[in-house]
Amino acid sequence: MAPSLDAAALPKEQLTAAQILQNVAELGALIEEEAEETNRLQRLTDRVHRALASAGAYRIAFPREGWGGPEMRLDDQVRLIGSIAYHDASTAWNVMVLADSGFFAPQLAPESAREIYPGIDLATAGSTRPAGRAVKVEGGYKLTGHWSFGSGIRNAEVVYGGFYLYDDETATDPETDESGRPALHICYMPRDAVREYDAWYTTGLSGSGSTEYAVTDLFIPESWKYQHSGAEGSLDLPPLARHAGTIVVNQAGVALGIAARAIDEFRRVVERPSRTSSGSMKTQDPYVPAAYAHAVALHDAARAYALTATGEVSALLFAGQALTPEQEGRLMQVPFMTGQLCRQSVEVLLECLGSRSVLATLPFDRLYRDLSTAIRHGNFRQKSLEVAGIWMLGLPTPAHITE
Repeated sequence: MAPSLDAAALPKEQLTAAQILQNVAELGALIEEEAEETNRLQRLTDRVHRALASAGAYRIAFPREGWGGPEMRLDDQVRLIGSIAYHDASTAWNVMVLADSGFFAPQLAPESAREIYPGIDLATAGSTRPAGRAVKVEGGYKLTGHWSFGSGIRNAEVVYGGFYLYDDETATDPETDESGRPALHICYMPRDAVREYDAWYTTGLSGSGSTEYAVTDLFIPESWKYQHSGAEGSLDLPPLARHAGTIVVNQAGVALGIAARAIDEFRRVVERPSRTSSGSMKTQDPYVPAAYAHAVALHDAARAYALTATGEVSALLFAGQALTPEQEGRLMQVPFMTGQLCRQSVEVLLECLGSRSVLATLPFDRLYRDLSTAIRHGNFRQKSLEVAGIWMLGLPTPAHITE
């Protein structure tokens, strides 16, 4: 069960995106102080969870109109997640997921949205994978499901899950959409009814708590179900909720923050005086300057690419435009390309450090394990480019992608 947030400690005033960025930047020392415990508990500590909520980190995607949110641009979201990942990747991964509240809420009917989100600082987690099966009952649906990779679930006040809908208990084929494919539905679940499992043991991002969760024969009110936006977008929705791609692109900040920290730690190590000879690695090893420059260039290229792409998309969205499929396809490339460049950046540093990189007294092994785990996520993997390329080329989406 997620810790209850103290409403009195949450900000009452509207916060701008700039204020939230500054508030979160001031939490760096706390995030580092609690990082070991975050990873041991496989969730944010209560101190960090409350501090992030008070800073406004979970409200970043909420619209201004009707909600009083900051409607933070996508490039600023990348900056925010990156600033957290610099101090602890697991904390950043949690925030990246838990801050999706403002993406989902506007897609619900207003009354339902206010029922589920009485405030804009509640954290949301779940999986859109259709791992649930529901049948229609009076007033709603009866849902059974078991979902995996529920990142942030242990800190979430609001939980959702994807499912297929069947006519009755005996039906073997789910309802389909207009194209004849199984129709993916998403619903919110009463938080107390969600069971969490102790099933998240990894070499990286331990504190993300990306474990399994389940419900059995759970009643879901009809108004708590919806189908979120896809590549086609909808101008009826606020800018940040119009396209499926806008919810995932800030993941790039996790890779950027890890790589930035690795570069700074590398510089600290190579500048230390050597205990066996005069000078330091920086002055004794001619490969060090080249490795450092190479790593910095790769990180800077990744950062420039991510911020330029998300900045351009943000400008379009906030000018009242829906993205074309090609534009959303380009957006979908951002996590993959950013992750690959940051991976290369860190590997250049590890190669230069050699056996020093595996020492537990240095942070490089942990940084690399966190980065390796992060880029195994589907949006960082090369297969995500299939979706991007299909949209960019205007091809029909094949069934294996939507199922």
